[in-house]
Amino acid sequence: MATELIGQMSGEWEPEKYRDEYKHKLLHLIEQKIESGGEMPEAKGTSKKAPGKVIDLVSVLQQSLQEAEKGAKKAKKTPHKQSRKHLRKAA
Repeated sequence: MATELIGQMSGEWEPEKYRDEYKHKLLHLIEQKIESGGEMPEAKGTSKKAPGKVIDLVSVLQQSLQEAEKGAKKAKKTPHKQSRKHLRKAA
């Protein structure tokens, strides 16, 4: 079934069917810049987005490391439970 689908969709390469939109827009922008005397023309239809919430990853990681160090220090300070072997009376 996959082979049939590929056979139906494949054909001769016809490059004239395709247009390089990036190249077209770039050449248009260059022409506008030349016409304006080297000044960059205002972009049409673009709006500046309001900045979103930016997270400082370095500070978050540092805080996480500090909390992990505190947890490790607390674990060292708390006495370990003695095993039951030591608590049993000798027979």
